[in-house]
Amino acid sequence: MDIIPPKCFGEPATIAAAEDSLQQYTWNFFTGAIDSITTNIAGGEFENFVYWNSEDTLHRISLIATNHWGCKSPITIDTVYEPAVPTFDATVIFDTCMLSKGGIIFGDTLGSNSFFWLDTTVGPAAGTPITTVYDIPVGEYEIATSYLTANTTHYAYYISTFGTQYCLDTLLYEIEPIGMIDAIIEVSAATDMVSLVAPEATVIFLNNSIYDNVGKRCEWHFGDETTEKNCDPQVEHIYTEGGCYEPYLIVMNRDLPECRDTAYLETCIPVDNASEIDVPNVFSPNGDGINDFFQVKAQTLKTFSGIIVNRYGRTVFEWTNWENYEDGCDGKLNGGTDASVGVYYYVIKAVGLDDIEYDLHGPLHLMRE
Repeated sequence: MDIIPPKCFGEPATIAAAEDSLQQYTWNFFTGAIDSITTNIAGGEFENFVYWNSEDTLHRISLIATNHWGCKSPITIDTVYEPAVPTFDATVIFDTCMLSKGGIIFGDTLGSNSFFWLDTTVGPAAGTPITTVYDIPVGEYEIATSYLTANTTHYAYYISTFGTQYCLDTLLYEIEPIGMIDAIIEVSAATDMVSLVAPEATVIFLNNSIYDNVGKRCEWHFGDETTEKNCDPQVEHIYTEGGCYEPYLIVMNRDLPECRDTAYLETCIPVDNASEIDVPNVFSPNGDGINDFFQVKAQTLKTFSGIIVNRYGRTVFEWTNWENYEDGCDGKLNGGTDASVGVYYYVIKAVGLDDIEYDLHGPLHLMRE
């Protein structure tokens, strides 16, 4: 048999019996599919155009020919060699940070290949010849290519039969994202969030950001108008004043600053002021709304207890709630009668959230005028 291999991958091979005048030809193309048949005047199907849909490039075929008298030829087995699609010299540039920075660069692999852009939404106009295309976003892109068949000995046949010696294929290239920065912060478990007291409120922050193997730069903003530039996995900051602070971290690509991400905490950082206690030495529970209660002015206390004793050392009042003004002494004895005007003594013990201990005592003047 005579075989003219396919001009290009996926196109039909021309397979013909060497003797084309017989009445019967028994072909076996196995996995091949017949595109068209040529028949002689005796009705014999002596020539076939056959193609294959598999990825294989080697295809076995066989033929038994039968003459007018019913005599059969020995079986002839042969192989069709289908040219593979060339591996083109193409460099794919991934899209950094999904900022439409992707691209494709083609080299001249065969010395005869051409490439044509097909996408209608991005890049050059569809059908434009290209060797490079830049600034395209993440996605899959079809590109048409044209190149001379590798079966150079059959150029004349291909031109006369198919009208061209070139192959046309559609290539698919994918632009993937790269350098996707994900800023992530949290407060270390070593930080006691309920006991942060200025001016030594130390908070340990954890930088758990994902950098995707790009050069990076990090900027900490602690919410108190101070900043720090480092990408250490752990950063310590001291708040010197009370408040509820909202820190955040900016992580950016060192070579592409517009590629960045910012991480925030879900809640603010509560910092109390340093503990204080101010104890008055006089009060006048006469109902005029001025100094009617003996109560301390304090902040940031962890524990508090206070007692008032008379000059004989007998306790006449005790309290533990320092935050409510009216929970202080209203000038009445435990039985509900008015205490006498005169000098009493207070004894106050307290501990601040900053662990400062207070042991305060002194005279207290009760007046009713």
